Amino acid sequence: MRQRRSSQARRIIYSLLFQSGLITLFALGSFMLMTWLVVDVYGITQTYRAAVYEIMGTLAILSLTLVPFNTILYHKRLSEVEVLSDAILKVA
Repeated sequence: MRQRRSSQARRIIYSLLFQSGLITLFALGSFMLMTWLVVDVYGITQTYRAAVYEIMGTLAILSLTLVPFNTILYHKRLSEVEVLSDAILKVA
């Protein structure tokens, strides 16, 4: 029983580390993309206006990429809970 709990906790920790790393990579990548778009493609030279466009674009890209990812993880966890619940009901 103790071995099982530790393996489940380890799996959750790895999942959280993976998701945190993925969020960091998406944030850095989208910020670099928006910086390139704002400065080089659109040619905005005003510092504050460029910063606003970069941050707003980064938030938009992050929300558009992370919402489907979190939805997939939610449904995976929900199915795991349903399987666990069914197994508990069979035992009880």
